[in-house]
Amino acid sequence: VQVYLDGVRLTASGDVPDVEAIRTVSPAAIEVVEVYRTSGNIDYLLKVVVPSISAYDDVYKRLIRAVELHDVSSSFSMEILKSTTALPLGYLG
Repeated sequence: VQVYLDGVRLTASGDVPDVEAIRTVSPAAIEVVEVYRTSGNIDYLLKVVVPSISAYDDVYKRLIRAVELHDVSSSFSMEILKSTTALPLGYLG
């Protein structure tokens, strides 16, 4: 299993991104396990979990067919150093 993180820009700088556009892709691509709307240079961060580079390429091709993208920047995980579903609730008292 390989984890890819895609930084996605839907629009050119200064334009307002279409939030619904990325929402249409998420249910159709089961490999996309997390989607975050972000601030800064990218509009969205997608976490994609696939078994191989070729499987990632298939997801990428579906993504660019489904949504008009301005820019996609992909990285892949070399090693998982920490992964948890526990919430840091100790500060609540």
